[in-house]
Amino acid sequence: MWGHYQPDAGKRSDPNASPMHAKDLSKVPPGIIVSAGRDPLRDEGEAYGKRLNDAGVATEVVRGEGLVHGFLSMINYAPSAGKAFDRMAAAIAKATG
Repeated sequence: MWGHYQPDAGKRSDPNASPMHAKDLSKVPPGIIVSAGRDPLRDEGEAYGKRLNDAGVATEVVRGEGLVHGFLSMINYAPSAGKAFDRMAAAIAKATG
């Protein structure tokens, strides 16, 4: 996927391309990281959520077990996708209060 997202391999560790590489994440706003259990990007997303929490940023990390990348297009067909969507919506509602 990197070849599509950032073809220049030398720029892939730039925090603008991958926030995971930022030295300081303490000023990032609170958030929610939602991963899919069968997504090749799952571990990277969850590791970013851990780094945010370690930096003191209130971040909820949610894994949709059994789901694949792009699962939001399945919310009407897969109950677990609908549940993940509902958690995302609740987090947004809470943040915008």
